[in-house]
Amino acid sequence: MKKLYNSFEEIFNGSKAISGIISDSRYKAHTPGNGIKKEKELLITHIHLVNDYARLLIREHNIDAIIDKGLAELLLEFPNKIAIGNLVKDFFAATIIYHDFGKINPNFQYEKMREVKTFSYDKTIKIDSQHSKLSTHIYVNFNAHLIEGLKSYTDTERCFLYLMSSVFSSCILRHHSSYIDYFIEFKENELLSIKKFLSYFSLKDCGDNFFTMKGLSLLMEDCQYLEFMKNSFIIYTLVKLNFSLLTTSDYYATNEYMNDFPVQQFGLLNKERKRELYNHYWNYDYNQKTKGNWEIIRNTTFEQLQERNNANLNILRSKLLVEGVETIKEQKAENLFYLEAPTGSGKTNLSLAIALELLDDESVNKIFYVFPFTTLVVQTFDVIKKTLGLTNEDIIQLHSKSGFHNQNNKDDGTYGDEKINYLDNLFLNYPITLLTHIKFFDILKGNDKENNYIFHRIADSVVIIDELQSYNPKHWDKMAWMLSEYGRLFNIKFVLMSATLPKIDEADKTIKIPFTRLIANRKCYFQNPNFCDRVTFDFSLLKWEKPTDNEGKDEYLTELADFVKAKSENYADKNGGKIKTIIEFIKKKSANEFYLKASDVFIGYEIYLLSGEILDPRRKFVIAKIKENKEKKILLISTQVVEAGVDIDMDLGFKDRSIIDSDEQLAGRVNRNASKENSFVYIFDYDDEAHVYRNDERRKVVKEKSFTNEHYQSILKTKDFDKLYKLVFDKINKKNDNAYQSENLNKYKAHFRKFDFREIKDKFKLIEDGTQSVFVPMQIPTADLDEEFIKTALSFGIDVSKFISGKDVFEKYVAIATDKDLRNKIMEYKTRLKKIYGLISRFTFSVYDNAARAITEKGWTDKGSENNYTERFGMLYLNLEHYEFVGKEIYSYEGGINVEEIGSSGEFL
Repeated sequence: MKKLYNSFEEIFNGSKAISGIISDSRYKAHTPGNGIKKEKELLITHIHLVNDYARLLIREHNIDAIIDKGLAELLLEFPNKIAIGNLVKDFFAATIIYHDFGKINPNFQYEKMREVKTFSYDKTIKIDSQHSKLSTHIYVNFNAHLIEGLKSYTDTERCFLYLMSSVFSSCILRHHSSYIDYFIEFKENELLSIKKFLSYFSLKDCGDNFFTMKGLSLLMEDCQYLEFMKNSFIIYTLVKLNFSLLTTSDYYATNEYMNDFPVQQFGLLNKERKRELYNHYWNYDYNQKTKGNWEIIRNTTFEQLQERNNANLNILRSKLLVEGVETIKEQKAENLFYLEAPTGSGKTNLSLAIALELLDDESVNKIFYVFPFTTLVVQTFDVIKKTLGLTNEDIIQLHSKSGFHNQNNKDDGTYGDEKINYLDNLFLNYPITLLTHIKFFDILKGNDKENNYIFHRIADSVVIIDELQSYNPKHWDKMAWMLSEYGRLFNIKFVLMSATLPKIDEADKTIKIPFTRLIANRKCYFQNPNFCDRVTFDFSLLKWEKPTDNEGKDEYLTELADFVKAKSENYADKNGGKIKTIIEFIKKKSANEFYLKASDVFIGYEIYLLSGEILDPRRKFVIAKIKENKEKKILLISTQVVEAGVDIDMDLGFKDRSIIDSDEQLAGRVNRNASKENSFVYIFDYDDEAHVYRNDERRKVVKEKSFTNEHYQSILKTKDFDKLYKLVFDKINKKNDNAYQSENLNKYKAHFRKFDFREIKDKFKLIEDGTQSVFVPMQIPTADLDEEFIKTALSFGIDVSKFISGKDVFEKYVAIATDKDLRNKIMEYKTRLKKIYGLISRFTFSVYDNAARAITEKGWTDKGSENNYTERFGMLYLNLEHYEFVGKEIYSYEGGINVEEIGSSGEFL
């Protein structure tokens, strides 16, 4: 794109020298602390260092191009659009330059910098020792002087510039806060007391009204319906980007002073490294075979691949790879892609090929993989490392159970290693990042500082979003709109993939550019016998009468257990006496009840239970047992935690009917490699799916009279999920067309026009119900824990001989969290906390708030005890030792929470 505006290099170089504004060496910015003997940092030195880091980040992440593109669109109708664009970029840069000017406050110097010989405390300054409010005041008045001088500009143009100055100023005001919002709260006495500082900068007081809540609100109201506010999303992203760069640069600069540790590498892929990854991928195993037979595979027709066998399955996988790569080569200039591929087709491998092709764009320099479940993150992390030949310096996984990521797989405690590991963990300075969808969308829409640290990094990236159907349809229109806007403005290549992929651009009629389908011949793959006949759905159990009372449920489960046993035995008789059967329930209570019946019926079977409160080490143990036992009979009883992200291959499946996507996902755990005959998935109807999907439009559509059982069965058999999604999109579009709807996409967009950061975050929650962490202080067999866990436990002096005690782990966590001396060494403190929390997470599960209340009401936590960890540390600490009902476990390693004792008052999944 032709250069329209000044670059930030030109702006910083052309700005007035800091020494010409703050030349007084009396002003300090930081003290060393922690007993370190060094000079206090001069304010002018810190400001220069922050500017240097900002310039470096802007250059490394190509921020000029992103902002210029947004401004060109935002200012299209302005007569003085070039000059205004340059002014906006000046204002943007000035937040970084001016952010700490308020440290000239003598109270700050006296109290915070301990400059008691040079300064005295001035009680007439009503902001006490704060500096951010004074910095904000100086910044806005500086901009107001500029705007006042623009006599030839239109009222709308000046209004726009005042608006940009005001919203950018919130970044200065909040740069030490944990979050950003647009409210600038100044009391009248505060304003009066800090006006005198303006003369220091040769400024007169301008526009006090913009500091009052009423004044700023009126300014927002004046601007809200002006033409440029149609692009309020661009303004919103400019503010987030400004906050991200300011706080990150400030952090890096402060770190350099405090720790003598400059940061120079930001985890970006250069041309040479991209080529290495590309070559490693295409020289890896099956990809090498595909590349060597490219033309043969492309010219093989679907008619030639109708016979079900492993050879044809592999050719189909290769055809998908060839088609996906060739399409992306033709369409790589686009930003939005759908990757729809059947279960067992190798979507992760295919997505890697597509990501590598997109990296061919010189500006694209990083990859994000986004998943709905931590199990998928962990599983894919290992696959990507192996396929691309990566080390821990290239890739990081970010989720609640990941602990502290060591780049070099060593923990020698050396100064440099600890510091760089901490900073790279905090700012995700890795070429490839795997993270959960909650974290990723919080980066896009959140207003907290820690997520905004990362915001500038999303520019010029490839983002793969997996298992899209797991998100509630009520947010599909918001997702489509937001991804579309970020894609074109930030040069992000979004690839949305799933076997049951909703085409979310149909949920938002305002999207400017539709998504590109990477697999045009979708039906040819999905309806090929090697995929669609991998399992056969059997709906005969739907004829059984659905139980309505406890007596009916007991009888139903007894008959169901006999039915599952008969089908399993029949399969085993035809397959050398071995069988792996999975049965999935909606509720944990139902799974438990079936487990008790199965123990009497399935003699000679290894029986396992998986649910949401089974601890991670046990879950991994069960999956490993299922995968390694090839000659035995296995029954896995589960809730919906197995639907995605659990790498198992079962022979038969039984599923309590819920929503269609969910039923198909369970089928994806059966005969994954299409190598078996007579693999069935039997659908039954036991619990009410509203228990989980009460607000899901897919459930509502299926419950309508016009949607018959024939429709339901046809979609599962033909894999034509678009038929379902079309009905859902019709509902979403009707809601968005209705101005009286309390919640729709237009109402959500209105929050952007008001710059209401909190509502933008809160009205787009991927998980609606609140959750609570529960800690289980039990012993876990050392054999069930991975090498990295054991290594970390040993570094904390925790006994790992046969068992690892959760109680010991938590006590170590308490010791670190409450160590006052360690808390003064902030980087070491947070590093140790992150490491110990990686251990804590293996003894922890999450429950919905109503389930948490049920646990608390039962008296199962340590609340009120001597340690009282529950209230002190914000997670429910199960009291396993003093349970009042003697002889009954409240939690077991194999079975999880005792839902029979809880009753029906809480949702356990």
